[in-house]
Amino acid sequence: MFDETFTKYDELSRHTLVDAVEIGATKALNLALKANVAVTYQNGLQISMLGAWGETFAINPKQLGKKMRRHIKDFVEHEICVRKVLSEAEKLKGLSGMVVPGSIVQITESHLLVEMDLQDQFSLNYHLGVCPTRFQPLHERGTYRKGQVLHWYVTRLLPIAAQNRALLVIHLSRVTPQFPARLLQEKSGIDKIFCTQRLPGVRSHIKTERFIPKEHIIEVGKELRENIHVRVIQK
Repeated sequence: MFDETFTKYDELSRHTLVDAVEIGATKALNLALKANVAVTYQNGLQISMLGAWGETFAINPKQLGKKMRRHIKDFVEHEICVRKVLSEAEKLKGLSGMVVPGSIVQITESHLLVEMDLQDQFSLNYHLGVCPTRFQPLHERGTYRKGQVLHWYVTRLLPIAAQNRALLVIHLSRVTPQFPARLLQEKSGIDKIFCTQRLPGVRSHIKTERFIPKEHIIEVGKELRENIHVRVIQK
């Protein structure tokens, strides 16, 4: 019943898939039969149900109707989707606090939807990020256009499991105080760059222990449309 499912999601461990099958099937049968049902999976479903008087008896999966089997598969697919999202969140946990390039694919009153190419940093390739309006600098709002490629600061990764779907939401920002510093690190390859004060769209004050090439400072200032003041601190 689940051979195709195990093949389809072979990037997940068998233990994870078996757990999803058992929990998904149990939820589906409990809801449909309105009874206490326990399900295990060992080369097939093994179903037992608790009777009204406390007795237990087995249910042969082959006796389940086509509609019930589809019902079970839908629940199992949802459980697998949740685990897949959690697995992706684990793989991408190092993304938080990084600066990544991304292309704007949707513009709404409440947010920007951004497609990010993470192939260089992670084994997973394309992901969608969300930049809420409150994380967009005032001087940039209303100027964005579809297809525009900008850099984005990743604030957090949030796995969300809704009733019929699960997804990984990558929250982005262009107002974060450390954004100019991280962008300078990305372009120059120099670490230990810190932003001590920032007024988005106006100026940022940067502190560093090493000289940053002027062209990188100009490049960052041009993208952020703000003045970048750099102070080199002697060790």
